[in-house]
Amino acid sequence: MPKKQQRPNIAPASLPVSPAATTTTQIDYLSFSLRYLDGGVWKKTNKEDRAAALDRIRMLSTTPFADIRLAPRHGLGFEHIDAASLHIPVPPGLTCGTASRPASFRFGRGKKAMVGVRVDSVFYVLCFEHSFGDAYAHR
Repeated sequence: MPKKQQRPNIAPASLPVSPAATTTTQIDYLSFSLRYLDGGVWKKTNKEDRAAALDRIRMLSTTPFADIRLAPRHGLGFEHIDAASLHIPVPPGLTCGTASRPASFRFGRGKKAMVGVRVDSVFYVLCFEHSFGDAYAHR
């Protein structure tokens, strides 16, 4: 009887991320995660902004990523943010080796920012900006 081959015991955090895994050409649609959203931030968000943010997330998750990339930043698109200009912490698991540069999507009539980072096809929301400049230094 042949011996059963064992899989190596590799922790998920130690798996390398291929450069192709984070390219935009590999992504059809974005998924959104609130896993790293600070609970205090969500509690401060009023009902109108919560509804607008969730509406925008739904719209973005059903729009092809190629279309989002071409859209204006204050419309359906996004803008990249310099990591040094962030006023919020980025969790250690979402650092440059695995994630794209921080980015901002607009919601609530284009006035508010939803800030996060993308890892492959998942955009991790870190913060909903309540007032202009809360989440990052705007240019």
